[in-house]
Amino acid sequence: MKRTLLIALVCACAQQAAYAQKSADSEIDALTVRSDIMGQRRFSKDTVKREVVAYCRRRGIKVTSHHAADAVLCWLWHRARLQGEAPVAGPLFREVAA
Repeated sequence: MKRTLLIALVCACAQQAAYAQKSADSEIDALTVRSDIMGQRRFSKDTVKREVVAYCRRRGIKVTSHHAADAVLCWLWHRARLQGEAPVAGPLFREVAA
């Protein structure tokens, strides 16, 4: 309960700071972020944390926990949207280099 309240307070403070600075602010769920960035929406419950950390480390981003890796994915997603980049093709639609 205390952790949930703390997270809500941190989110509210971040949103207020973004609003005050006229910065972009957005909300997104983890499934959409993983789908757009990693190309896979769902993982088995036992592997999702490992996969997210491994994704970051394969790209040279040093993360110390799965929480940090989730934050990195959110940052990558938000940056991609601001730069107008298309989501990664999923497993059904792999792009082939010409």
